[in-house]
Amino acid sequence: MQTEDWDLAVLESKLSSDPQITARLISIANSAGQHSGAVCKTLGQALLRLGVKRALNLTLQLTLQNNATLSDPRLKHQAASSTDYAQRAAELAYWLAGELKLDTEISYTAGLLHNIGELALLRSQQEWLDSGGELTEDEILCALRERSASFGSALRAQWRIPLRLRQLIAAFYSLGAEVFTREALVLNVTGSLLRLPPSSAIVDLLQDRAVRLLRLDEAILERAPTGIRLATSSCEK
Repeated sequence: MQTEDWDLAVLESKLSSDPQITARLISIANSAGQHSGAVCKTLGQALLRLGVKRALNLTLQLTLQNNATLSDPRLKHQAASSTDYAQRAAELAYWLAGELKLDTEISYTAGLLHNIGELALLRSQQEWLDSGGELTEDEILCALRERSASFGSALRAQWRIPLRLRQLIAAFYSLGAEVFTREALVLNVTGSLLRLPPSSAIVDLLQDRAVRLLRLDEAILERAPTGIRLATSSCEK
């Protein structure tokens, strides 16, 4: 309602921590009605194409949807945990890419969107509860472990998230046999760091394939931002 109070830089700083909004704005910016020129792969590129007013309207719509669907306290807690984990992945990927003089923005976006399937599945579980269904704590966590990856893949394809961005997101979990970029290696190292148990030493990662290909040494891994070495969230595979 007060679009004159916002500029694109301020708006990006406010929205950059939200994976669902980031994914949807990139998707909409690349839709047939908006598409012109190069494909948008980051939030900043999407906002530049959409403009402040359009982006704020879309953000309001998505925020209302989110608030309306996660009323179960167990699901809301899990969503908060998943969002926090995504933010940590984004910040770490951004830092690593910056250290290696690579594309920081797309690395940040890939980290932020890597577990979007968990958030989509939580919303579906809320809809099930709203319709009169029941879910135990074990059923919620089991569904997240077994279904969130396929939900995420389907959602990214349906929203037409750019292929390069999807490849980086996939690299967070594993590296395939195909040709991959250095940013993909950054996402893979990010995933390895986040999954490293607190009781393990950084030196355990030095033989990791992506670490070796990027020629990272123990010193740079030890300098990774404080707080990123967390145990894997309960919904991670």
